[in-house]
Amino acid sequence: MILPKLATSPSVVILILIALFSAVSVARAMVRERAVERANPPLGRFVMVDDHPVHLWEAGDPNAPSVVLIHGASGSVRDFTGDLGPQLASRYHVVALDRPGFGYTPALADMDDNRSLSRQAALLRGALAQIGVTRPVLLGQSYGGSVVLRWAEDAPDSIRALVPVSAPSHLWPDPPSLFYRALATPVVGPILATLITAWVPRSYIAAQVESVFAPQTAPSGYGDYFHPFMSARRETLLVNARQRIALRDEVSALLAGYPNMALPVEAVHGEADPIVPFDIHAVPLARDVPDLHLTALPGIGHMPHHVAIPAVIAAVDRAAGATLP
Repeated sequence: MILPKLATSPSVVILILIALFSAVSVARAMVRERAVERANPPLGRFVMVDDHPVHLWEAGDPNAPSVVLIHGASGSVRDFTGDLGPQLASRYHVVALDRPGFGYTPALADMDDNRSLSRQAALLRGALAQIGVTRPVLLGQSYGGSVVLRWAEDAPDSIRALVPVSAPSHLWPDPPSLFYRALATPVVGPILATLITAWVPRSYIAAQVESVFAPQTAPSGYGDYFHPFMSARRETLLVNARQRIALRDEVSALLAGYPNMALPVEAVHGEADPIVPFDIHAVPLARDVPDLHLTALPGIGHMPHHVAIPAVIAAVDRAAGATLP
C-alpha cells in the first residue's frame, strides 16, 4: 500500500521531526521571553507617539534642567537606571528611553525605520514632547551616541548640548560579522533568532553582554539588574542585527554635517575601547566638530558610564553649564 510506505519513508520522518522541532523551538522561545519579561518588568511609563508606545524612565526634579539618556546596541533603560541615572538625578531631571525594538519600546512596523538613526531620533523626540521636555542635554552611549549625533543634525534647536559616550561617529574598516549578516537576512534571520531565544543558555548570553566591559569587568550585580536575556528576545535580536548592518551607511551620512554642528559637545571615550576604537572615532570627531571637548580616558574600554561615572557626570555638568543662563 502507498500510505504506509509514505508514512515510513525517511524524507517524511525527517520533515515530521523538523516540524516538531520548529514547533517546540517557537514555544520554548515564547516561554523564555515571557519569563525574562516577568523578571524584568517595565521600570517607567509609556507614552504614545503617533500610536506607537515608547517606554521611558524619569527621575529627579521635573523643574531642573533635563538630561536625556539613550542606550546602545542590545541595551535598554536599565543600562542607566542602576547607577548613572540616579546619580545625575540629584541635580537634573533625568529621562532614559528604550529605543525601538529594545527594552519595552516595540520595534517600528517598517523595519527600514528601525535601521534609520533619523527615524529613531524622531520617535524619541516625539516621546520627550509628550512629557514636556524641551532642549535637554542629550547623552547617547555607543549606538545611542550615533543616534544623538543624527538628532543634532536633524533638529539642533531641540537640544541644549550633546554628550556622546563611546559613540560610533566615523567609518571603520571591518565588515559586519557573518553572525549579524545572517540575523539580518529576511528568511534565515527569524529562524536563527528563534533558535537563539529558545536554546542558547542564559549564562552564555550574560557572558556576551558583560564582555563589552573589556578591559574592565562588569560591576558586581550588573547582570542580575540588567537582565541580559532581554537582549536575546527574537524581535530585539532581529532589530539589533539590522541596525548594526546599516550603521556604517548611517554614520557615513553624518560626516558632512559635523563641521556645521553649532551645539556644545562633550564627548567621552575610552582610549582602550575595543568595540568603538578611540583613534577611529573620537579623534576625528574632535577634529571635525567645531565646539567639541573630548574627555579621553586612558585604559578605559567601551563602558565609561559604568566604570568611569565621575568623568561622565563631569562631562554632563560642563555641557549643561555651557548653555545654562
